[in-house]
This record gives sequence, structure tokens and C-alpha cells, in this order.
Amino acid sequence: MFNFKIYLQILFLALLYGNSAQVIAQQKQIVEQQARNELDKRGISEDELKAKLAEKGINLDDLKSMSPEQALQMQSTIEAAIKEIEAEKASSNTKGNAAANSNKSIKVTNSKIENAKENKPIDAKLGGVEKDPVLEEGKEPVVTEPTAIWGQNIFRNKSLALFRQTNDIKPPDSYILGIGDQVTVAIWGMSQLNETYEINADGYIAPDRMPRIFLKGVTIGKAKPMLKNYFKRFYRFGDNDFQVSLNYSRNINVNIFGEVYQYGGFTIPAINTAFNALIAAGGPTNIGSVRKVKLIRNGVERRIDVYKFMANPTIDQDFYLENNDVIQVPVAELTVTIAGAINRPFQYELIETEGLKKLIEYAGGLTPDAIQKTVQVERFQNDKRISLDVPYSDLISKGGDFKLEKGDIVTIYRVKTSSENFVFVKGEVRAEANFQYNETMRISDLVKKVQFTENSNLKNAFIIRTNPDNTVGLLRVNVEKILQGDLSENLLLQPKDELKIYRLEYFTNKSYINVIGAVKNPNKFDYDADKNMRIKDIVTYCGGLRPEAWMYAYLFRKKPGINNEVNVVRVNIVDAMTKVGSDQNLALEAFDSLVVVSEGDFTEAMQIEILGAVQKPGKFQYSKGLTVKDAISLSGGFNYSASSNRIEIFRIIIKDNQPTQTIVKAINISKALNEFDATSNYQIEPFDIIVVRNQPEFEFQKIVNLSGEIKYPGPYALISSNETIADLIERAGGLSAEAFAAGATLNRNQDNIGFVVLDLPQALQRKNSRYNFILKEGDDIFIPKQKDLVSISGATNAADLYPNKLIASNNTINVAYYERKNAIFYIDKYAAGLSKNADRNKITVEHPNGKISRTKHYLFFKIYPKVTKGSVVNVGYKEVKTAKQKKEGKEVDWEKIVSSSLAQITAVLSLYLLIDRID
Repeated sequence: MFNFKIYLQILFLALLYGNSAQVIAQQKQIVEQQARNELDKRGISEDELKAKLAEKGINLDDLKSMSPEQALQMQSTIEAAIKEIEAEKASSNTKGNAAANSNKSIKVTNSKIENAKENKPIDAKLGGVEKDPVLEEGKEPVVTEPTAIWGQNIFRNKSLALFRQTNDIKPPDSYILGIGDQVTVAIWGMSQLNETYEINADGYIAPDRMPRIFLKGVTIGKAKPMLKNYFKRFYRFGDNDFQVSLNYSRNINVNIFGEVYQYGGFTIPAINTAFNALIAAGGPTNIGSVRKVKLIRNGVERRIDVYKFMANPTIDQDFYLENNDVIQVPVAELTVTIAGAINRPFQYELIETEGLKKLIEYAGGLTPDAIQKTVQVERFQNDKRISLDVPYSDLISKGGDFKLEKGDIVTIYRVKTSSENFVFVKGEVRAEANFQYNETMRISDLVKKVQFTENSNLKNAFIIRTNPDNTVGLLRVNVEKILQGDLSENLLLQPKDELKIYRLEYFTNKSYINVIGAVKNPNKFDYDADKNMRIKDIVTYCGGLRPEAWMYAYLFRKKPGINNEVNVVRVNIVDAMTKVGSDQNLALEAFDSLVVVSEGDFTEAMQIEILGAVQKPGKFQYSKGLTVKDAISLSGGFNYSASSNRIEIFRIIIKDNQPTQTIVKAINISKALNEFDATSNYQIEPFDIIVVRNQPEFEFQKIVNLSGEIKYPGPYALISSNETIADLIERAGGLSAEAFAAGATLNRNQDNIGFVVLDLPQALQRKNSRYNFILKEGDDIFIPKQKDLVSISGATNAADLYPNKLIASNNTINVAYYERKNAIFYIDKYAAGLSKNADRNKITVEHPNGKISRTKHYLFFKIYPKVTKGSVVNVGYKEVKTAKQKKEGKEVDWEKIVSSSLAQITAVLSLYLLIDRID
């Protein structure tokens, strides 16, 4: 269908801005040409369209003189005219009997849905309407712009939805039936029926063998009892065996214009209300009204108020749409912003009859901390911003209101001060609380509301008063007198006064008495304020004396008025506890400390010590009658290495006022401690030290491990204390035929020494070789297989000769072994010589046994290390010197120095050849 919607929109703009506007004229020409092209595609000439419209009494040229509402209402008539022309041509070409029968109702079955008037398939996805691109599911305008006016958000946050199918929503009873609606009637019970009927162009349905039933313009709520009465004449069923439902809602065309995100004509199911239809257009823009939306039907306007809908969502049922309805969203006029102590601060739209009270109502009301006495309004007036103070509380009390203007900003201030009309009671009371203050309130009024405890000090209470400058005043009051009726201290209270009640003990010097030493329960006790407590009382309070208590105790008493000085009184504690009226039973004073001495305090703790080859060597408490056998038993007995015939006892001789002397006694006892032995009953004295010696040269087997190319590898026990590597290999059957002795390694675990450089061929060749090490427990000797390769790595030119697959990490290559060749031979022959960044002084050879040989210097020449089988030749890199290092000194070019003296060079060469022969 050619886009008459756009054509009508341009006509509408032309009517608003004048037909002479050049831009509008150009757009009209474009649209008109598009319309002609569309007519050509459909095989309809412009004359045929004008003739068909003339039959309906419409002249296209008259559209410009119509009002916008009238022009928009013509759209559906133009579209219907095009459909009629196409239907007539289709009928004449097929010679079929496809004339529309508007006098018959349409029965819809479950197998197929057809439109009998146009013979076109119905798109069930869109609720049975011919597909309109605007209404494809999920194609409604997506608006991400933040809302500017409260109420616009419901069209953007999915609070409302556009219904495309009847089963998206159950229509309410207020839904008005119209042409094209499909009503399903279901009967069960004695009669059975399940049929769907479509309301035809004349507004009725015609069930089989029943009279016509007119439903157009009837609400579905009224249609249900009407249909029940009709069908009851022809079918037998109970009151609960009949059901009417809307199977398919007709499609209507709704035109939405004004301040919406996508305006134009929209084909939607009639089950949608005006609120749902606005979703198709994206809802009002940020300047669009939500209070004065117009619903225009046959020239009659109704106002849609979104705020009323949000307060009572059921009113949307009063705004069901009909075909060719127009929804127009004007620009919001009276917009006001409210902020501060309000539950929903935002910009709101008001209508002319609404003022400040209604604004606060829409904003959710004031918060509890709002200052209601005065509300501030900022307003633009005479090109200036002015502030108005509105006596809000007076307005409320007098039932008045304040008229707001567009752009006003209303600010509700918050209470920032702390509680002002309260007084407080804290301290030793049943419950600390705040009490409401009034101007005549006195202390007597406050204490009547308070419950005190038995520990409340009512004689010394205080009023803590906070002054306006935040300084604090302190007033002492006698609450006890006030409660007794003495009003001499009954002060007048002020806001935020605090009555502080202390505990009785707060004003009391708390005293104690301390008892320590040889009593059953030593402790610190509160002092008897009546001063009736004596020594016998406090000792009895401690559970009495312990048996080891000495006859004398000591009483430490502080001197009055002198800090940190005490008097010490010796007390015969036995007399004090046993003799009635004893003068030793002294009266106690505050802060006295009684120390009951134990007889054990005079005896030094005595111990003995057992060392050597016993299970648990250590120190033990001495007791009289302890023997050597007892001491060894306390230490867990002998261990396996103990020599029971060599036990030494070291004893100290202590004599009064003479130097001490140490003596030693050696004894021999049986290892079987349960056997009687006179020597084992040798008496021990205090401070004796008993040493049990080990058997001479006693030790357990020491294991070493042989692995690799040995005839009988595995663990071996050393059979002598000086067994060597050569001795052990000989015991193990010698080396195998594949053994590479030069690569043998020794790892010593003793003392965490680790790998030891080993020259096994020399150790096997000469028994007295320095490499023929004496073996230690835990040694691990490994002899590898024969190796016939040499590795070259580091700063060489190997990469220039070999492909990447032959070069390992660190520029390493593996080559054949040559006898009696040094490192530089391998580098030149296999690695294309040294690279530019190579350091000749850093050429090393790592031998299979772990030994590393370095390049040596003899006078001005370098002696490179010899290479053995399995060795690794490594060439180090030059150090990169900084500019500062280069400036401080340059390397000496020894070759230039040598070339300056030919005689000197000859002498050096001769000496070098002599050394090489010796090597």
C-alpha cells in the first residue's frame, strides 16, 4: 500500500505552517511522486482512484482546506478505496465468485482463519492484522533518554505494553465490541458447542439456525448475559455451563501526533487502550505533556491524564480506542520542579487548577524531617530570578493553596539541628530515656517519670546543661529532697538538659584487703567498711591455713599520708588462729596485705640430672632414698648403645663456709633393671649428675647408594670406617662395559654438602688418589653411559651454519668428539667461530663430572681448556659498558703491545710450547 500516512502528515504540517512553505512543498512533491509510483505497481491509475473516491464523496484536492482532524479521518477511506479497486480487478481476472457478502457472519475454525471480505490471509503473529512494519514485535521505538517530567517513565520502563494478540491480555468487561471482533461461545453440559463468530460490517453475528444478534457498540460485559439469553432458547445448559470470550480483537487504525518519538498512523488490535497505543509511538518526548493528552473521536475531544491513571490504573478501561481515533500529545505547559525534603523530588506537570499542595501530593509528600513552616519558591519574573517564601503551614491550617507558575523551583528544607524539645535522663536508672520538654517543666516534673534503682545516688545528682555556644554547665541537685517535697532545688529545666544519676559507689573510696601465700584460697577481698575484720576472720574467709604454713606471717600496712611506704608487722599466725583473745589477732585496715609464709619457701628445690645413653635424658626432682637404678628408670632406661659397665656419677661436696668440691664415682650395673644388684642401689644425693657412656665405637649400618653403569647397582652398607669409592665399586662388581667413568658424579647428603667434583678414572687407577674419597653415610654415586658428543653454546656463529631445528636454546649445537682438542678448536670447526659480542675470556668447558675449566692467561696469550667426551663448551657474552664506564678507562690492547716487540714474542712462544708438552 502506498504511504498515504506520510502524505497526510505533510498535509497536516502544511496546514500548520502555511501552504507557501518551500520545504513543505518540496516534501509534498516527493510524496506525491512516490504515491503515483505505488499506484503504478498495483496497476491502479490516478483517475481510477479519483473516481472511486468521488463515489464516496471525497475530492483529494479538498484535503488542503480541511482541518487536521478531518484530513486524518480521510486516511482510512482512501485506503479502503484502493482495496476495493484491487478486489474488483482480482474478481474480474479470475471470473470467480469473490464478491464480498457483508450480510453473512464469518465462522472461524481452528484449521484456517480467513477474511471473507478481502479474501486475504490473516497474520496471526500480529493478532490477525495485515503486517505493519511499525508493529513488528520488539520494533517499538527504544527511548534511552532520561525522562524530564514525572509520568513519562511509564512509557519507557516497560510498565505498559502494546498488546499484539488477544491472548496477550484478557479484555475487561468495559471493552466495546466492534466490526471484525471474533467472539467465541462455548457450551458444555447437556448441549455441546464451541464456535467463534465475527461481527460483520452490519454489526451483528448470525449463529446457525438462530436470529441475528447485534453486538457492535456493546461492551463485552453486557454481551455475555445477552448471548447467554439468546443461546438458552436453542440449547440446554446450566448457568455455569456457558462461557463467552473474545477470541480475536479487531484491528483499528490509530493516528498519534504531537510530542511523541514516532508519530503517524498505527494499525493495532482494538484491545489496546490509549495508554497502550502511546507505547507504539515511544510515548511522550521530554517536552510532551502527560496531563493534557487529547483523544479525538469524530471531532469530540477527551483529555487523558497520566497522573490519574498512575493513581488509579483502572481508568484506562475508559479509554478504549475505535477506528480512526486521533491521539495528540501537546507540549507540557505548567511544569514545576520540587526538591529537598520530599519523597520523590522531580519535575512535575500541573494543570491550571492545581497548586503547591497538589504538587507535594504528586511528589509523594514531605519527608519526616521537612521544615513545613516556610517553603521557598524560585521564580523567573521580569527577566530576573526571584525567591518567594511561602508560609506553607499557615496555608494548610487555613485550607489555602499557593498558585505556581511554569519554571518554578520549589525547595523544601530539612531540619538539620538535633532534638530540641527533649530532656534526657541517664545513669543509674531503670531505663535511660528522652522525655518531651515544655516551658514550665521542672526537675520535680521530670523525676516523676523516672524509676530509680536501689543503687541510685539521689543526693548527688547533676543537671548537665548545654549552652547555645556549645559550652556545658553543671548544676548539682539533691533529688532526694525534691522527692520529699523540698522544692528549694527544684530548678526550671531548659531544652536538652540532661539529668545524670550516679551509682552510690561512684562517690565511695573502694578499699580491699589482699591475702597471699600458704592459705587454701588466696584472693583480694573488699574491705569491711565497719572495720570489724581481723586476721583470723580473713584467713578463715580464705579457707584456713595450708599444712605447710609457717608459724609466722607478715602484715604489710600502708603508712597514712605517705605514698609507697609501708609498715611490716610480724604476726604469729598460729596463735592468732588458735588462741582466743590473742594479741596477734590484729584488726585489719584498708589496703592491708597479709602474706602467709610456707615452710617450703625456706627449702631450695633440689634436682638430679641424667645424661648420655638413656632414653629420656634430663633433670628430675630429687627425693631422699633415690638410687642409681631409680634414676635410670626415670629416664626411660638404657638405649641400645649404652655401656652399663661405664656409669659415672659426678657429685658436688658442699660444706658450710668452704669452697665446693666435685668428685666422681664410676659404677657397673646390670642392664636388666629388674634384677637385684647391690651396685644399682647406690644412693643418689642432691645435684648429682649421672652419665651413662656409649659402648666404644658403637654405630648402626651406614648406607650409600650406587647407580648407573655398575654391575650390581643399589644400596650398600659400609663395612669399614675408611672404605673408599674404589673399594665400594670393586665390591659392586666393577663398572659395566658402557660405563663413562669420566662423567661419574658424587652427591654427599651429609651436612647438606651436595655435589662433589669427582675424577673416577683417577680414583680407580690410583688408590691413593685425592679423588678416591672416603665414603660417608648417605653418599650417592652415579656412573652414566658412554658419551660421544660435545655441546657448544653461547656467543658463536652457529646460527649462520645450521637450520633452526639443529639449534637448541642458548644457540646450542651438539657435535662429534675429537681427542685432545681444546675449546677453540670446536668453536672454529663447528660453530663458525666467535660472534661479535663473544668474550674470549669467558670460554669455559663443563665436564660431565661437573668440573668447569676456564680459559687461562699466560703473559699475553690465552690457553683454552681441553674438551672431554660429553663436555659442554660455553662462550660467554661481552659486558655492555655504559658511557661512564667507557670514559673511565679503556681495555688494554695486548696484541698491539706484543707486536711492538718481536723478540719478546719469540721468547713467549717458546715457553708456551714447552708448557704444552709438559701438560
